[in-house]
Amino acid sequence: MKMESTMEPGVKRGFKVLAVSVALGAALAGCCSLTCSGRKDSDGFVRFDGRMPPEAPSDYFILRYERPNGVYTNGWKKGMVKWDFVEVRQLKEGATTLRDGVLTKSPATVEPRNWAKLVQPGARNVRVKFVDADYTLAADGREEPPDGFVSLFNGRDLEGWKGVTPEEKFNWPGVRRAAIPEKLWEMQAKADKLMKEHWHVRDGVLFFDGLPGGNNLAAKKDYGNFEAVADWRLLRVFGDSGFYLRGSPQVQVWDPNLWAGQGSGCIWNNKAALSAALVCADRPIGDWNRCRMRIVGDKVTVWLNGEKVVDNVTYENSRQKGAPLPLVDQFELQCHGDPVEFRNIFIKELPEAAEDIPDPASAVRGERIDLLKDGIDGWKAADPKLRMGWSVKGGVLSNFVTKDPDKTSRGGSGGTHLVTKRDDFFDFDLSYDVLVEKKCNSGVYLRGRYEIQVNDSYGRKPDCHNMGALYDLVTPTVSAEKPAGEWQHVDLTLYKRHLTVTLNGVKIIDNKPIAGVTPGAVDWDETVPGPILLQGDHSNASFKNMVLTKIVK
Repeated sequence: MKMESTMEPGVKRGFKVLAVSVALGAALAGCCSLTCSGRKDSDGFVRFDGRMPPEAPSDYFILRYERPNGVYTNGWKKGMVKWDFVEVRQLKEGATTLRDGVLTKSPATVEPRNWAKLVQPGARNVRVKFVDADYTLAADGREEPPDGFVSLFNGRDLEGWKGVTPEEKFNWPGVRRAAIPEKLWEMQAKADKLMKEHWHVRDGVLFFDGLPGGNNLAAKKDYGNFEAVADWRLLRVFGDSGFYLRGSPQVQVWDPNLWAGQGSGCIWNNKAALSAALVCADRPIGDWNRCRMRIVGDKVTVWLNGEKVVDNVTYENSRQKGAPLPLVDQFELQCHGDPVEFRNIFIKELPEAAEDIPDPASAVRGERIDLLKDGIDGWKAADPKLRMGWSVKGGVLSNFVTKDPDKTSRGGSGGTHLVTKRDDFFDFDLSYDVLVEKKCNSGVYLRGRYEIQVNDSYGRKPDCHNMGALYDLVTPTVSAEKPAGEWQHVDLTLYKRHLTVTLNGVKIIDNKPIAGVTPGAVDWDETVPGPILLQGDHSNASFKNMVLTKIVK
């Protein structure tokens, strides 16, 4: 099906619903008039026009159709015809029937059935595929990743995937990233429990049951710029699903018949940029569709069944209106309360576009600020209710922790973080000397949101929790630490959501994109300035020669 879209950019949901209801009412009046194409489609199905074929070429087949099942009695679809999607599989291994995603099995051995007599009166979109005795559903349509791609779904289980929960807005990238690890683990456990209840592998494909309580499914690895390919099929007429890129909705998957012919692949949540699909390229409900998505920077292009439906459109951050899209975050399969299947999910990471990579050397520097010029007076406790273990002596800012069990907090110290009284820092250079004890664990939060790790990691292989790393997000390329007890020097630049870090004269992070805030951030709003925060609840650490130079443009 290829249909020119008449949807104007930025049309509001209410107008779409009205237009759809009118168009659909007219369309349903003649929906049972079937014609036969006489040709197999790409999946091997032939349309049935009501005339019996002279002879079925095989006893084994897959039959698909939609049947009327009353009318909707409430909601905005009230009065509209309700259709069920039905798939009958008569295979050597047995007979099964799929109705709106619910699978029922016949006895292990059944007599061959006349497929045409299984079509119920009033059915539409009737098509059948005859198969050999050795045919299996799990092998049908399964492909290997194209060159340069990796597979996200192994066809056997949920390895490589994790659940998503909207509880406490943990499906929002910033909220999730800002959480301390213990909270994140707690919420992820809840999300994974729901995942196991509603997402399953059935017949070699990834299946969401559409039942209440389910939510999105996310790849465990986060992605920034990438090209992804995924096959999907809706198992319910008027069904809805989609893909979230970098944790933000969404590349739309839905039944175009509910939206006046507006096809899948559109960027539904866009408000300012074009949201409509250029053409409707969807196949009938129950048939497999192939979606290809390419996102670089904040520009997305989408192909559906070989047709370009979105062409280099801005992909807006619908989680935080007006904020830039996260540079890196989750690739998600959407739950929208309807049964849906996915297979052949492949992804290839892409480099940043040249125009998206900032040049720190060309940035214009402004005010130079000695953060320790006024000693402790330029700082304050992040939480005045906690013990203050920070003091300045001889130009050295030091933290002293306690192991008093009556004063413990997370990390076992009972101490407060220390934060600059000034909170007008956005992009800047920052340099400091730091002294750590053995087994030390502390950190420097840029804008109060991005933790540069302070750690006794001498002698370890590079890791995203070592000295100078962007905690959890960016791993140093080399190890340049000194042993505990020796002063170490850090120079870093935060510029246009990219980070450069030099440790002891060795560049360990070179202008890498920042995926988002790190655990323990003061908040998750990356669009505004913030303070410098020193972590105080873990271990002793000392700082001196701490100088910040603002970048003004």
